[in-house]
This record gives sequence, C-alpha cells and structure tokens, in this order.
Amino acid sequence: MGVLPGYQTFGTLAPVLLVLLRFCQGLGLGGGWGGAVAMVAEHGEAAGGAGRRGFFTSWPEIGVPAGNLLAVGAPRGQQRSASRGCLQRLGLAPALLVQRRADPGKHLNPQDGQRITDVRAGREPGGQASAAAGGLPAPPSSTADQIGIRIGSDVSYYTFALFSITYVTQRLGLSKSLVLNGVMVASVVQLVAIPYFGALSDRVGRRPIYLAGAIGVAVWGFAFFPLLDTGSEILAITAVTVGLLFQAAMFGPMGAYISELFPTSVRYSGSSIGYQLAGVVGGSVAPLIGVALLTAFGSGQAVAYTAIAATITIVVVDETSRNSLANGPDETTTTPLAAPPNPSSR
Repeated sequence: MGVLPGYQTFGTLAPVLLVLLRFCQGLGLGGGWGGAVAMVAEHGEAAGGAGRRGFFTSWPEIGVPAGNLLAVGAPRGQQRSASRGCLQRLGLAPALLVQRRADPGKHLNPQDGQRITDVRAGREPGGQASAAAGGLPAPPSSTADQIGIRIGSDVSYYTFALFSITYVTQRLGLSKSLVLNGVMVASVVQLVAIPYFGALSDRVGRRPIYLAGAIGVAVWGFAFFPLLDTGSEILAITAVTVGLLFQAAMFGPMGAYISELFPTSVRYSGSSIGYQLAGVVGGSVAPLIGVALLTAFGSGQAVAYTAIAATITIVVVDETSRNSLANGPDETTTTPLAAPPNPSSR
C-alpha cells in the first residue's frame, strides 16, 4: 500500500487497488487474530490453568495500543531514527519467526494436545466434523454473540480514536493533534489497562468487566463531544483517554470470552469469522455513520450511535469464564475463577 501510485498517475485504478489491498489486509488480520487468541488460550491452560485465561488472552490485544503509538509517534521520529523500510523489516522478522516455530499442541498436557492433533486430522469425538474436515466453520449462535459483544467495543474505539479527528478538524476547525495527543496518552494507559482488565475478569468473571466497560462507554459518549467542544487540549486528552479506558475494559477480556464461545474444532475459524463480521458491522461503518450524523445534525450526535452499540453489547454479553476450553461452551468446569483446583486439598 505504501508504494501504490496516486490518483494522478493511475486514475480510478489507484483507489480500487487500495481498497483491494485493505480487504486482503483485513482477511489476514481476522485470521491472525483468531489464531493468536486460540493459541494463547490453549497454551495458557498448561502454563497457568483456566484461572488465568483472561490474563493470557489479553496480550494479543496489546497490539492495538502499541500500533497506535507507532502510527502516531513514528511519523514524528522517523526522520531522526530508522527508515520506514527498516522499521517494517524489524517488525516482520519476529512475526515470521514466531509463526514458523509455533506448534499449537506442543506445550499442552497430553490429553488436550491429542485433542488438537485429532482436530487437525479431522477427527472429532462423537463423530462431529471439524472445520478442517469440511464441517460448518462456527455455530451461528456463537458467531452472533461474538458480533454482539464486539460491536460496543468497535464502535466506541473508532468513535473516540478516529471519528473524533474528523469532528475536531471539520466541525471545530482545530488541529487534529488535539485528538492525536489524546490517542497517544490513551494508548499508554491501555498498555496497562488491557492486561489488568483481562486478569480482573479471571477473578470476578467476564460479564461484570464487560458490562462496566459497555456502560461506561454508553455514558461517557455524552460527555465526550462537549469536552472536545471546549477546544482545551487537556480536556480533549481526558475525553479520549477515559473513553478508551472504558473500551479497554471490554477489550481486555475479549480474547478469553470469544475463545470460550467455540469448541476446539471451530475455535480458530469461528473466532476469526466473527471477528471480521463484527468489524464490518461495527467498526468499519462507525466513522461513516458519525460523519453522516455530523452532517445531518451539525453537532456530536454520533454519541447516540455509540450508546446504541454499547447497549447491544450490554444485552448480549453473558458469563463464559466457566466454559470448558477443551470441550467447548456446552460443557462447564467447576474450576474457581481465580486459580485452578489444588489436588492436595482433595
């Protein structure tokens, strides 16, 4: 995408190629996210038990605030540091190394490791066809739940971190740095908040943390735009940081929540497909809806959309922390939330 010729050189073919490449990038992101979360969740069973699943699966989500820091900070420091090509190679090399060396079943206990091996070969207990053997990629109900619990997070993120730039520049006539500085501060906060909320969901459950984040987003949306309207940099940073902090409360437990929605045979495909569909329904159209509302009402009426999306999440979100990761959402475990059972106490 960085070397595509512009409209003046390629005409309408330039934006067509850009959209095509973005589509391919989105497919890769969805597949990569689903695989990363499934792998971390399953390896976490062996490393720390089901009682720390939320903490382990929160780490792939760190890529979002880390990426924000690079995206916002790199243009400012690029001329004083490495070139763009060098930065891309530095990021690509570790990713390729991890992909080549990763073995989803290597570090699991023998029973779970054998289960994953069977799923890879298309052998599922009880005669159920796995996705690899041509079965359905995911139960429709689980995919619908995933879209519902993600839409509040996606819409709030794109409203607070992206649409706010359009609002500040076009509606208020101020510099976009007013929001970008807030995104940088909020990203630093999220680096700590996301694993914290993931770990907290191990102790009190996924649903309470998710509800706190969704309710916070729904309410904060009505304070967000008035704070931007002041034109104060401090208040703008506060608006973005608090908004994305509430979003982090949904983002932290999300990996564990989604992993717990699907059985082993369709966990990878189900979480990936649901992730992409939720992005299309929620995040991708949020800035467009925000711009349409801004044009129609001339004010920050996009908060209504944010509140509606958060309400959908509030209604849909359920408790999944006791679902058995090895057997899927239809079977539960009596493992305590905070720690696995101690065999010596039996």
